[in-house]
Order: sequence, then C-alpha cells, then structure tokens
Amino acid sequence: MHNKTHLEALLQWLSKFGCRQFKKSYYIQTSKSLESWYDENEQLLPPFEKTLSKLSIKEIDNLKSLYKTLSKVKASENKTVGPTGAAKILFVLRKDVFPPWDIAIRKGRYSGSCESYIQFLINTKQQLLQLVKECQDHGIKIDDLPKLIDRPSSSLVKLIDEYNWVNITHNCLPPTPEKIENWYQWSKSK
Repeated sequence: MHNKTHLEALLQWLSKFGCRQFKKSYYIQTSKSLESWYDENEQLLPPFEKTLSKLSIKEIDNLKSLYKTLSKVKASENKTVGPTGAAKILFVLRKDVFPPWDIAIRKGRYSGSCESYIQFLINTKQQLLQLVKECQDHGIKIDDLPKLIDRPSSSLVKLIDEYNWVNITHNCLPPTPEKIENWYQWSKSK
C-alpha cells in the first residue's frame, strides 16, 4: 500500500472490475486515504501464512473492523470504498483469507454490512472445509488442487469465489456425476 505504482494498479483493477467509485481524477487522494487506512490497520490483518479455513470463528469475527473502516474510506468526491471495494481490496491484501464479493454475489443473501461480510467469510470457510474433506476423500492434497485444475496461481479462496460467481450469479449449478458420465460416454463415441 506504500508503493504508488501498486496503488495505481489496484485502483485501475478495481475500476476495471466494476468499482466505479474509484475515479482516475481522484487516484492521488484515494491512494493517500488507502495508505492511511493501511497504516492504522495493518497489524489487524492476518499473517500471510494464515488461510481462511484455518481461522477460528473468533478470529474471523475480529476482522470486522478491517472491513468496516475500509468500506468507509473516501474513494472519490462523494463516494466511499463501499462493500465491494473493501472486499476486493482485502482480497488483494490477503488472497488466502478474504474472498471478494460484489452486488451479484450479495443479492438476496447478504446486505453488504460488516456483519453480513463476516457471515460471508464464515460461509466461505465452510465451503473450504467441505472442499478439504472432498479432496481428502479422493486422496488429493488440498494445496495441490489449484495446480490439478490448471489454476496454479489461484488461491483456494479465489476458486470458491469463481464457483460462487458461476453458481450464484449465473444460477449454473454443477452437473451431476451421472451427467458427467453421460458426457464422457458421448465423447468416447465420436
């Protein structure tokens, strides 16, 4: 957060992915506000080696102030970072702990409030624990999963985010094992 090039890249990335509150004409002021927030809150961030699946519910609950204060940081003249911007910035800071979210993911399930984001973290943790169990059941080390699915640079939290994006925002549920078996059989018959 103290590297101006990184901050500008972050703000461009946020704008590119739908966070319209980050106006280019306001990048210098926004960068200063984000640096200030980071200086005040860096010690509250989980260590880099921590993952969401290994945080206790109490540790997750202790993350409230990070999200709450970050979402209130000024992003442009009359806009704050807001719920989507805060979640995405936290994801950039700790990709193994904070899943990004947006309005489409929140719709009908979460309000965007601090308490709602903490519930989202808890729900994502449960998804991760289920994924860990399924990998164990199939003799797969969870840390090997991103590489096995050709996503070696993606965190497990990002994989859950993408699953949610397809599943929740596009209402595209995963195919059943029977359907996959049918597809496989069809592919062999060509």
